[in-house]
Amino acid sequence: MTRLPWTSVITFMAVGLGACCFAFTHRAQMPSDVQTVTLDTYNIAHFASKEQEAAGLCPWRNQLTELHQFFPTADRAVEWNLVVSAQRQRVAMRLGRQPTGDENALRCYAVMNGKSIQGYVVARRVRGEYGLIEIVLAVDASTEKIRYVEIQRLREPQPIARILQSQAWIDKFKGMGAEGDWSHVDSGVPATASVDAKAIREAARTAMILLSTATASAGPIRPK
Repeated sequence: MTRLPWTSVITFMAVGLGACCFAFTHRAQMPSDVQTVTLDTYNIAHFASKEQEAAGLCPWRNQLTELHQFFPTADRAVEWNLVVSAQRQRVAMRLGRQPTGDENALRCYAVMNGKSIQGYVVARRVRGEYGLIEIVLAVDASTEKIRYVEIQRLREPQPIARILQSQAWIDKFKGMGAEGDWSHVDSGVPATASVDAKAIREAARTAMILLSTATASAGPIRPK
């Protein structure tokens, strides 16, 4: 076996020590505005779930139980996927911002009684502070106003969940349409739930604008 001269060993040790000192000094001089996060078991799981989640289109999960709750005389609901990408400019004008890729289409359920359309049900996902929140809007066909809102799924802590699922807050959505001032919906909400409340309000408003735009451009939906 060939042995390195002791002078070479000392040289390698000196280079390694110098590299460590440089790295430590460079880290110490990192700009103060760079945010760092200490990863523990909770954070790793939290970040992993955030990467896998996607807001936007969402199924109406409790259709069998909620159909007659929303529309007592309905006999069926027909699923439609409404594409509004051709009206992107109009949607942007109504939203007051550019629509995202998830806002180029809307999953809509036309609620029927015979050949008559009683209303529409729209389910949407929105990103909350602790994960995705799923909301369901029941919309009257004649007025195009919200009749009911349900929080279909959420992962928020119980104190926040109680606020978002309270009837007093849910009732603020009733009568809202694509146009009008929605600011009252999340006004007065406790600070702990304000971020989620604002996100839900914006998701509901966006859904109503997409529905209104789609029906206005194609005429009333006529399921078979």
